Amino acid sequence: MERLVQFRLDERLFALPLGRVERVLRVVAWTEVPGAPAMIMGVLDVGGTLVPLVDLRALMRLPEREVDKDDQIILAATRQRTVALLVDEVMGVEEIDPTTMVAMEGFVDTFPLIDGMVQCGDGLVLLQDLDRVLSPEEERSLEEALREFNQRG
Repeated sequence: MERLVQFRLDERLFALPLGRVERVLRVVAWTEVPGAPAMIMGVLDVGGTLVPLVDLRALMRLPEREVDKDDQIILAATRQRTVALLVDEVMGVEEIDPTTMVAMEGFVDTFPLIDGMVQCGDGLVLLQDLDRVLSPEEERSLEEALREFNQRG
């Protein structure tokens, strides 16, 4: 069995492997970083470390909306770094049988950040691929923007 952290954006359900999730926070203020890639809303100071806040809505091609006081932030590990993902709501941890997961290999253009999908409870849950949140070019651009940001501040 595999444990997933399930979350919601609009009415869509997504999930991340529990082992990649560091913690969940209530939404907090962030600082914008000039020159950062478009999907980076800014950075959070988490225990003295600057963590980029990713606009998951934009990446998933969902309509924009105002940030709500009840929104949550998932701190999760990619191969390169920890990122903060702004989500509408964290639903909890769900156990799934990995053999029931359907890979999204043929749908990469339609669902660029989705690794697969699985049936959980009453709904279909899309499994988020954290390692594709930032492309190598976006990662370099973010590093540059953060370097300049740190030199100023």
